[in-house]
Amino acid sequence: MRIVYFDIIGGMSGDMTVAALLDAGADRVAVDSAVGALSLAGWSLKAARTEVNGIGATRVDVIEDAHVFNHDDDHDHAHDDDHVHGHGMSTHHSHRTFRVIKEMLEKAPLAVAVRKRALAVFEKLAEAEGAIHGVAPADVTFHEVGADDSIIDIVAASAAIESINPDRIVASPVPLGRGVGRSQHGEIPLPAPATVRLLRGAATRGIDAAVETVTPTGAAFLATWVDAYGPQPAMTLEREGYGAGHRSLPRPNLLRVILGDSTISESAPREELVVLEANIDDMNPEWFDAAFAHIVAAGAIDVWLTPIIMKKGRPAHLLSALAPLAARAAIERAFFTNTTTLGVRATPVTRTALARETVEVETAFGRVTVKVGRLAGKQLNAAPEYDSARRVAEAAGVPLKEVYAAALAAFTK
Repeated sequence: MRIVYFDIIGGMSGDMTVAALLDAGADRVAVDSAVGALSLAGWSLKAARTEVNGIGATRVDVIEDAHVFNHDDDHDHAHDDDHVHGHGMSTHHSHRTFRVIKEMLEKAPLAVAVRKRALAVFEKLAEAEGAIHGVAPADVTFHEVGADDSIIDIVAASAAIESINPDRIVASPVPLGRGVGRSQHGEIPLPAPATVRLLRGAATRGIDAAVETVTPTGAAFLATWVDAYGPQPAMTLEREGYGAGHRSLPRPNLLRVILGDSTISESAPREELVVLEANIDDMNPEWFDAAFAHIVAAGAIDVWLTPIIMKKGRPAHLLSALAPLAARAAIERAFFTNTTTLGVRATPVTRTALARETVEVETAFGRVTVKVGRLAGKQLNAAPEYDSARRVAEAAGVPLKEVYAAALAAFTK
């Protein structure tokens, strides 16, 4: 299994992520091709060598014709001034809704996997900003994150990680400074509200620094891509890369990316998880659907309900959730907030899981996502993704089972 480990030393932002991935060997041609596919006339990426505390690193700048827009990596929120430039220009500060950005990416001749990754990042950002500002995600207006240079960051990072094609992505606990920052709405607390929202379920740690270390764009990459948080997994190291930020910080302002292969054996990798449970006998059953949604949003891998009989012969339900260790507290809060339970039990478990990936196949009815499970590189399972197949079936006006059959046939071919 190929593993990417994000070692968040000083922080993580859009440009630092692109820089670290390029420094670790991501395909520069693929990145430039993705940026060119956006048809943003006059824009390009400049990657140059630099040094931070004696460590060689790559620094990325976005160039519009002769003007260089240096990313100030502690301010790339959707409602903030995230770029420092020396020319007094602000023409790159476009305002776009998520709906407009989605249409832009869907029309661009991007590789399917790159488009999917970039859209997923923007969806996470839109969901976070929408929740904070009380608007539907599609109607969220991105200010700086909707600007040309920020869109380039997200697409370039998506192309870079896709060129590495990892089976698993792990990140170190996320260092968060605190303080107050500027936004179009006035002063806001740091980390930015969107960053905090996006990092639900992530392992975080506070640091003694009055600065924003992880931006919403960096947090969106983590929320979208990362499979687990913690120490570096056991692996054979292949390459490493350093992405430099543009600000001088008390700690090395670097994002390190480490690439490697885990030892491939005939047994699937195991991970430590926790099962959270509550016996509930006094709640309106109609509420369980909403409780499921909140528990999943808090970071649960799976949620299920089992009918049981409690003491005195009372019928009840056992509500269970499978969760990463880092998400335990958030999921327990979701239990207490959205059900009538007075207590939640926790049982440590070990899960053995196949390496998973998703691919898109073309059928006569439309494009369908297929989930694939592998063991030691060998494909064992493949199944159409339900939501994707259902959307295609409804749009084509055909039975769901026909779309499933067509997707499997296309995948096999």
